[in-house]
Amino acid sequence: MAKQDNNSSSGISVNLQDLVGLGNIAFLEKLTRSFLDEQRLQSAKIDIYTMDDEMISMVNDRVFGINDPTDVITVPFGNNPILEAEIFLGVSEIERNSQVYGTGFRYELAFCLIHGLLHAMGWQDDTEDGREAMFEYQRRFLGRYEDWECG
Repeated sequence: MAKQDNNSSSGISVNLQDLVGLGNIAFLEKLTRSFLDEQRLQSAKIDIYTMDDEMISMVNDRVFGINDPTDVITVPFGNNPILEAEIFLGVSEIERNSQVYGTGFRYELAFCLIHGLLHAMGWQDDTEDGREAMFEYQRRFLGRYEDWECG
């Protein structure tokens, strides 16, 4: 259940791998392209994977040595001259977060995607100021979109 887009004419490649069968995740490509356009990037290769708890836990263990599920993990490969990254979205954790925060699943999924893209751009959330700056950007960016169902 994959959707791949290798739009080499624009220098932007977005590859979506729906490993858990979510179905309609095309809006993730729209958000990714909109984000990359806002950053004025000429070249980027972004691979996005939706995963269940078991899969994201394995990635989390491999990347950070933490064998627990999480909502998003970004593995950047470079940012000069081309932005390259893999973004792993833990859909079960995202669903749990949407219930905790009272957001819709699609909104929370998009929120985590933008968070992952910010990490790919070099943003850090290891301080309170950094975390709040990221969250503020995510809220502002996603506030432009009113076409999703937040339930």
